[in-house]
Order: sequence, then C-alpha cells, then structure tokens
Amino acid sequence: MPSQREHTFQVLHNREFLVTFDLDNSPFLDWAVTVIFYTAVHLVERFLACKGQDLLSHETRERFISQSADLRPIWSVYRELKYQSERARYLVARFQPDEVRKLEAKLGQVETHIQELLG
Repeated sequence: MPSQREHTFQVLHNREFLVTFDLDNSPFLDWAVTVIFYTAVHLVERFLACKGQDLLSHETRERFISQSADLRPIWSVYRELKYQSERARYLVARFQPDEVRKLEAKLGQVETHIQELLG
C-alpha cells in the first residue's frame, strides 16, 4: 500500500507533467485528460492512506467516495474526470484546449477538498 507521502509525490509528479503540455498546440490532449483523472485518483488515495485505507480497484474506490461523508462532495466531479478519461482512452475522443482547462479546474476542486480534509 503506497503511503500518503508516495501519493503526494505522484500528485506532484503528474502536475509537473501536465504543465509540460502546450494545450493550445499539443496533439496529445487525450493524455492530458487521462493524467488529470489519475491525479485525482492519487489525491483520493492520499486521503485514504492517511486514514489507513487502501482501495485497490476503481470500483471499490468509487463506491467508497460515493458513500463517504468526507468524499461525497467531490463524487460528481470525480465521476466526470473518470468519464472523460474513459472517453479519451476507450472511445478515442478528441478534446479541445478549453475542455482540458475545464477538467483541470475540476481537478483543482478535488485537490482543494482533499487539502481541506487533511488540514
């Protein structure tokens, strides 16, 4: 089970990767969308590690988020990030820069909420 520190490192690592994208010119916006979702995963896992929990599957994690009083406020945003990531990965969806920016803002909502929970 990765530690809170390891999840924090991965969040920062993913964020650093995201800033390398020139959103207005990159042909790889699908990867940006995928990284945005997995950054949200690591944010949630960071919180769970702090609580001594480790949810290995997406299904288990989603059920926990939807039922947890602490995490329920980000449930709809998390689901949207997952959905868009699945569109990028499985449905070969194409994204516009402004769509990716909106998803980054949603990631910011997840990050802010987790930060508030962790103090």
